[in-house]
Amino acid sequence: STLPNVSFQETSLFYRNQSKRDISRTEASNPINGTFASRKPSKHSLACLQANSGNGGESSGDIDLLLELKKLKESRKADELARLKGVVQSSELIEGSRVLVVGCGSGDIVAALQEEAEVEDIVAVDKSQAMIDEVEARFPSPGVLGNNTGVRAVCGDGSALPVFYTPFQAAFFPNAFQHLPDPRQALISTSLMLRPGGKIVLTCPRGLVEEHSATFPAELDLLTLTKGLPLHIVDVSKDASNYYAVLMVPELYLLAGGAKYLAGEVVVGFGRGSKKMGVPTANIDPQENMDKLEEFAKGVYFGWAKLEGEEGPAHKMVMNVGERPSFADGDGISVEVHVLHDYDRDFHGERMQVAVLGHIRPEIRFPDIGSLVSRIKTDIGIASTMLGCKLLSFYQDD
Repeated sequence: STLPNVSFQETSLFYRNQSKRDISRTEASNPINGTFASRKPSKHSLACLQANSGNGGESSGDIDLLLELKKLKESRKADELARLKGVVQSSELIEGSRVLVVGCGSGDIVAALQEEAEVEDIVAVDKSQAMIDEVEARFPSPGVLGNNTGVRAVCGDGSALPVFYTPFQAAFFPNAFQHLPDPRQALISTSLMLRPGGKIVLTCPRGLVEEHSATFPAELDLLTLTKGLPLHIVDVSKDASNYYAVLMVPELYLLAGGAKYLAGEVVVGFGRGSKKMGVPTANIDPQENMDKLEEFAKGVYFGWAKLEGEEGPAHKMVMNVGERPSFADGDGISVEVHVLHDYDRDFHGERMQVAVLGHIRPEIRFPDIGSLVSRIKTDIGIASTMLGCKLLSFYQDD
């Protein structure tokens, strides 16, 4: 904008007084969580003084003020880095973690991860190419080999990363959550990229908390955002100085309330499992389990399955409870069980029992059959791995 037609001395005096008031408010405040509790100085103060400094007539007071504002800027940057280091420490990352950062900015959170948690494998994402350029200049690229550790900078929103970048032990949203157009969808896509026990960390410094207070969910709001998702709320802290929330994918994807049991007649399904996708399913009659199904969010689960009267131990299984949103006939609840066992006969009309132990993901609408099949194979792999744990083998004969 154009400055009013006043002398340099008048302009300088105005911004000097304004900036000094800003600095006074900052110095009078108490540091909270590594940040200052007052507003930032006017963003025009330093710029206008610098612009006018070449016009002649600058005084030692102007130079002193420029230096004072520079020191304040450096102090705020140091405070923010200290805050981010505290956030990293609180996340309790294990050695060798691979970490996702959404909204990485110029890379301060990347530096904090390297210094405080000794994390070497980081995917830094930002929608601004200018920020990505800064990160790439600041942190050397690990190269094109996926098993090389280092900082990989990606311009985007983090929702469509290459599969070989995953899984992550943690995903950080520093100063980014308030800008997301669909926070729940972001949590869904991020949870799918995490290991069991992986964490999502939402954090923001005090200034942005004040500016965007309505967009930072309290614990009750997080419960709504995460309803039906395989995420547990670990911690939420929201005040005038800082916002910090931690969500976690349960270890082994275990259900919070323990194992759940279903049983029912195997009925004729839609014929898609084996014909279109190569993943045959046993469809358990949902009418026999309507009361129990109210406890299940629509999604993909795993556990053990066995036909009534069948000898020997139960078999690994993956189960979908939902309305089949990827198909035009997706109406009404179905219970589709893919048993990881080859039966040599048709068992329609027989009864099947299942012990449900874990929740992998919510039900998702996929754009095509190929995408659905790819994800189903991932779900099967996860289920088989989790059920190989001794803790869960206890339920095989339950």
